[in-house]
Amino acid sequence: MVIGLSKASPEEQKEGMKEFGINYPLFLWQEEKLPKPLQAVFSHSTTLLIDRTGKIREVVFGILFGERKEDFERKLVALLKEKLQSGQK
Repeated sequence: MVIGLSKASPEEQKEGMKEFGINYPLFLWQEEKLPKPLQAVFSHSTTLLIDRTGKIREVVFGILFGERKEDFERKLVALLKEKLQSGQK
């Protein structure tokens, strides 16, 4: 799963998604509503790569575009190819 968290308004998020070719969901950063591990993140925009077990595998600060976006997409593809270990849901 790939999600983006941003303090930008929903309108600014839509503009940024279009401008930078972001094709994953962005959510409004509301620290008090985030799970405890995410409340420790102090930067925006922040992109998280979460594996099938719910473990945060990658945290990227700032907007993803160009080479940074391509690198993140490679990591995402590699993660999607990983198989679940027996006993994992």
